[in-house]
Amino acid sequence: MIDMLRSLFGMRGESGSRMVVGQPVQVDVKAAQYIRDSNTRLTMLLNLQNRYKGTPQEPKFRAIHEKTKRIHNYLVSKKRLHELELFHLQHTDHFISTYSIIIDVHQRHETGAPLAHEQQPPEPIAKRPQPETVKQKQAGPVKYVADLAKKAREKSAGAVAASEELPLVVLPLISLDKYASIVYARESSATGPVTKTIGYHVSEQEKADFLQHVASRLGIGKEGLSYAGNAMLSVPARDGISSSGNFPVIGWVGFYYALNLTDYRLFPVTLARESGGGV
Repeated sequence: MIDMLRSLFGMRGESGSRMVVGQPVQVDVKAAQYIRDSNTRLTMLLNLQNRYKGTPQEPKFRAIHEKTKRIHNYLVSKKRLHELELFHLQHTDHFISTYSIIIDVHQRHETGAPLAHEQQPPEPIAKRPQPETVKQKQAGPVKYVADLAKKAREKSAGAVAASEELPLVVLPLISLDKYASIVYARESSATGPVTKTIGYHVSEQEKADFLQHVASRLGIGKEGLSYAGNAMLSVPARDGISSSGNFPVIGWVGFYYALNLTDYRLFPVTLARESGGGV
C-alpha cells in the first residue's frame, strides 16, 4: 500500500525536467464516467464513516476517507483516470463491501431488525426474540458475527430439510504444506533489504509479526486471528484468471481462510483432519 501511494504521488526518487506541450486534452466520456464513479465511492465512504460514528473505529474511517479523497484529487488533476478506477476496483470497492456487511450484522444484532435484503413481514409478538442482555451486548463485534452465523446455520438447516432440491455449498478441503515458506513483505533497513517470510516452522515472534501485518491490511483486530500454515491452491482472480501457488491459511472467528497476498482477499476453506490446527 505504501509503495502504491509513493508511486501515485511521485515519491520514488525520479528526477529530471518535464515539459507539457500542446493544447489541453478534453476529458472523454469514459474519463468523465470514471470521475463520477469515483465521487460516488467517496460519498459511500463518507456514509460508511457516519455509520461507524461513535465507535472506536471512527477515526480510522475518517482517515481512510480523507486519504482516498486526496488520491482522487491528485489523480484527477494529473488526468490519470484509468489508474483512479483501478485503485477503486482493487481497494475501495472491497473495503466498502466488507465493512458495510460488518456494520449491518452489528446493527441487526443490536436491534433485531433484518438486513435490507432480508426484509420480511413482522413476526407475531410471541415469536419475537427477547432483547439481549447488557453482558451479551458488550461481548464485541466478533461474538456478534459468530452468533449470527450460528443462527443462520440453524435456520438454513431447517430450510434444507423442507426442500431437498436446494444447491449444496461445499468448502474446498485442503491439506497444509508444513515445509513451504512464503515471502509476504520486503522492507529496507539500515543494514540493507529485509525479506519477511511465513511458514510452519518460523518462530512464534515471526508468526505474530505476520498476523499483525495481516490484521493491519484487513483493518481488523489481531486478537481473533491465528496462523494455520501454507497450502498449494488455485484461487480465482478479479479478471477471471485463476492464480496458483502457495497461500497462507489463517483462522478468523473459528473459520479458516486462504489469504491472497496480492489483493488480501479471503477464501473460506476446510482443513483436512491430518493438517492440524494453527498458531
